[in-house]
This record gives sequence, structure tokens and C-alpha cells, in this order.
Amino acid sequence: MIETVAETRHKEENFLHPECDLQGWYVAARSKSLKSGDVRSVDMLHRKIALYRGEDGQVRAVDAVCAHLGANLGHGSVIGNDLECAFHGWRYGTDGICNYVPHVENPPRRKLRQYPVQEKWGLIWIFNGAKPLWDLPEPDEGLFPLLMPSVQLGCHPHLMIANGLDGAHFEPLHHMQQTETPYLTVDEPYEVTLYLCGRSTHPFWRRLTATRTNDIRAHFKTIGGNMAWVTVEEPVKCYFLFTGQPSPKGCRSQVVLFLPRSIQAIRAIVTLYLLLQDDNKILSDINFKPGFIETDEGLQAFVNIVNNMPTG
Repeated sequence: MIETVAETRHKEENFLHPECDLQGWYVAARSKSLKSGDVRSVDMLHRKIALYRGEDGQVRAVDAVCAHLGANLGHGSVIGNDLECAFHGWRYGTDGICNYVPHVENPPRRKLRQYPVQEKWGLIWIFNGAKPLWDLPEPDEGLFPLLMPSVQLGCHPHLMIANGLDGAHFEPLHHMQQTETPYLTVDEPYEVTLYLCGRSTHPFWRRLTATRTNDIRAHFKTIGGNMAWVTVEEPVKCYFLFTGQPSPKGCRSQVVLFLPRSIQAIRAIVTLYLLLQDDNKILSDINFKPGFIETDEGLQAFVNIVNNMPTG
């Protein structure tokens, strides 16, 4: 019997939900955009979040809605390590609790929602939840981080992140022939990893990657629903971090490379750029229909992880 797409479609819950913001680490801004004493609001995760850097140099993140009348705290001021609302002067401490209201002896004990914050690789990261469920991944020592320009894609971030688990697309789209059988591991509740080994069938790609006689050996790991960590073992050890978040037109993608200080770094940059050009062209024009078959094991595992994750 011929199946229709509707009959093979996976139950959609969190996966591809346009207003579902999973718990996880998200890029809020570049570190250099927020100097000491600065405050700004960013539109992300379907809300406004205020970022500010206190006199101690630390970045803090809170919901940008004042607990008094809802003014945007991004218009406020940084007083020491506190955040003051521009509308009526309500001031919030590092614990998010209001500790000062002009001409009020006992300020109301109202609290802003706070977000865990980390600064790494020139980026300000916030966790969409009360407490991080995992740490940001760490590369080997001796590799230098390279922050790529952010890119707008016309697809949901779940599709961008899951793309590396789609082992079946590497040969037709990227001309990579698998020399070993790929295998998948699922480390619930948050990780799916695909292990790959192969080499290009195209002469240009073989020269570019220096793999005319050697294989490319790598594994692609998704962490939650909006982050992926790629480890390349051969021909040169390096890492790629992918992250994406919803935007009005689809997905805002940020990539960080961790590279050796050698000529191999140039090869890795050019290779990744060309691979992403091919992927982004497809993903930005996709009308996703999850008609999964047996070769889509990685995608199905990712969907299951996403559907069972907590939201922020």
C-alpha cells in the first residue's frame, strides 16, 4: 500500500512549534556590544530580555518588563550592579528583587525573572530556564575560536540543528561517499550523535580537504534543540559549534569554529563555508514534510528528544 505523507508524519509537539522556546543556551549578543554600565533590551525567545553589565564587569539578564507598570528596562540605567527603571526609578538588585523605590520606605518585594549568563568566545549566552541543564561544550586546549558572522535562514532552528544528523544527504548534496557504516547514539534526555567516516567523490573537494587518500572522520552531536557540536577527528582536529534561535523570518544561526594555528585552519574555514552554502540554500527554501523512512533514524531521534524537552 502506498503511504501518504500524512500517514507517516511524526506527532508534532515541541518540534517545529513556532512559539515553543526550549530550555537551552542561546546567543543574546556579542560581548563587545555591552560595555560596563550599559543596558539594552533584546528581542528573543518571543519576549524582551534586558542585558546589563554592572561595575563588577558581569553581565546579567532579566525579563525587560518592570514589575511596576511594565516599562521596558532596556531604557533604564545601571547603578553599581543594580538596574534602575527609567519610568519611576524602581531599582532591582543582582538577585532580581526590587530594593529601592523613590519616596517609598518599604519597597514591594517584587522580583524579575533572571536568566543564567555565560560569556564565551566573544558572545553573551543566556540559558532559557532557572538553572542550566548542561554546560556549554569545551574544545581542546591550543585551538583558537573564530566567530563567524550570524546568518539568517528561512527555516525553523530545529531543522538547522538537526541537519547534521541527516546522514543520507551527505552523498547527494556534498558528494561525500561513506567508507564506513555510520552509526548513531542517543544519550537521553538531551543528546543525539551521528558518527561518520568518508571521503569526497569530487576532485576539487579532495584537494581542498587534503583527503585524496585519507578519510574525513567526524561526529555530529545535537545538544537540546538549538545547539550542535561537531568534532572533526581527521584529517585535522577541530570543532564547530552551531546554534540557532527563532527569528521573525525563520532562524538566526551563529557558528563558532575552534581551529589549530596552521594552514589546516584555512582549509577547514573554506570547507565549512562551502558546505554551509549548500545546506543553507536548501534549508532556506524547504517546505518540511516529515515523511520519515528507515534512513532517517537520526532525525527521528532528534524529534523525540525535542518533544520531551522542557520549555522556558
